[in-house]
Amino acid sequence: MEKFIIGFKEVKKALKNGLLERVLVADNAPSFIKNEFKDAEKFKGDSIKLGTYVGKPFPVAVVGVTKKVME
Repeated sequence: MEKFIIGFKEVKKALKNGLLERVLVADNAPSFIKNEFKDAEKFKGDSIKLGTYVGKPFPVAVVGVTKKVME
């Protein structure tokens, strides 16, 4: 089951620790986020749509998707 990690600092830390399968960055994310996650997948939508995609009622600029874990 996939889990989402939201927020610049949290995603950066999880990526450094090897916990993420992929990173999604909204089209309208601030430039410092786009520069930090240059190899991330570009989400085809703004931060409001990315927030909705991960089930949050607020804008989200960057999301980390954790590696699948067998339960």
